[in-house]
Amino acid sequence: MARELLLDVGFESFTCEEVASRAGLPIGTLYQFFQNKYVIVCELDRVDAVAVRLEASSFSEAIPSLDWLRFLDRLVDHMAALWANDPSRRAVWLAVQSTPATRATAAVTERELAAEVAPVPGTADPRHPTRAAHDHGRGAGAHRLLDAELLDPRRPGACRVDHRSRSGS
Repeated sequence: MARELLLDVGFESFTCEEVASRAGLPIGTLYQFFQNKYVIVCELDRVDAVAVRLEASSFSEAIPSLDWLRFLDRLVDHMAALWANDPSRRAVWLAVQSTPATRATAAVTERELAAEVAPVPGTADPRHPTRAAHDHGRGAGAHRLLDAELLDPRRPGACRVDHRSRSGS
């Protein structure tokens, strides 16, 4: 209800009374859970972050894998689709930017999300402990082959690695 209302009327005209009315709830019931409209939009922002966490979690479960690039593409595509297919996400994001308090609350949500998501791509790094442990097992040769293929300068789109030291030698 709250997302649709936010899209329909915008944040300035968004009220707890209208949220309660559309939800068929007494206003007192709504206020038991949400002190004001700012708390509602911060909760919507938190819910949006949950979808990102779930996708990142499914990505991290697939690592280490030879298909990690495909999983990373899927993660990025999913994030883009969340915003492209759901205009309420933008409305929620704009709403949480409305006051210093909501921005601070959103920043906490973003930090929590970043703390969970940031380590995920690193597990594809050959130096990462999870990947290194896997490399000592059955997948070691395949990972070395994949790494060699990704770094092959003859391959279009290959990663370019400069093996020279920073001093230029």
